Amino acid sequence: ILSDFELPGFSGGQALDLARGAAPDVPFIFVSGVIGEDNAVELLKRGATDYVSKSRLSRLPVVLGRALKEASDRRTLNQAQRHLVAA
Repeated sequence: ILSDFELPGFSGGQALDLARGAAPDVPFIFVSGVIGEDNAVELLKRGATDYVSKSRLSRLPVVLGRALKEASDRRTLNQAQRHLVAA
């Protein structure tokens, strides 16, 4: 999930909370020009995967790739753990 921090009539923090409740394993990345370091740290603590400043959009492919790989690795690990428990 890619989200801006400031959304009309809705906040990125609200979007993060909804996403974490509905799809906790899906990576959530903020792309924003006004997020600020303090807000970014708080959102990471609340479950955001990462953030990218709009002034550094060239980082987005790397951040997306890493987030997708980490999510895939977690799914693989969880499947292996379930398999071991079932055996």
